[in-house]
Amino acid sequence: MNVFKALYCNQYYELETKGKADTAKKMGTILNAVAIMLILLSIFFLLVVFIPDFDRALNKMFKSAFGRRSGRAVGKFIGLIIVALAFPIVRYTLGTERSYNKTINEFKSKSAQEQEAISKRGLKFFINVAIFLGVSFLAVVVKLVFFD
Repeated sequence: MNVFKALYCNQYYELETKGKADTAKKMGTILNAVAIMLILLSIFFLLVVFIPDFDRALNKMFKSAFGRRSGRAVGKFIGLIIVALAFPIVRYTLGTERSYNKTINEFKSKSAQEQEAISKRGLKFFINVAIFLGVSFLAVVVKLVFFD
């Protein structure tokens, strides 16, 4: 079971005990979309840090498109692109009813220890993605403060 499916299982495992198993699919879809968004944003940050030509070309493009005061507009633009990419990817692949039911049925067929391990793997994946974003963002800040 891959980490994206494990994240669905984590939501099912956590919410089923509280009697909210029907919201697990929705929450799993949201968390998977957020994880993909964080991964894409981290990759974007790393491209800015490690490829100077990418950074220059991006700055030139944004200045010509948004003018001198572009910070807020650029942030909204990048966020919109990332959301527009991530959510449909999850919704129409892993987030379909058939795929979700297949994943949860496979999860239910496991032993209690295996279910707990799969749930923990999904949670660890999400935490690691958030840490990856933080490290990537820190790399951008260090680059901007010390190397520009």
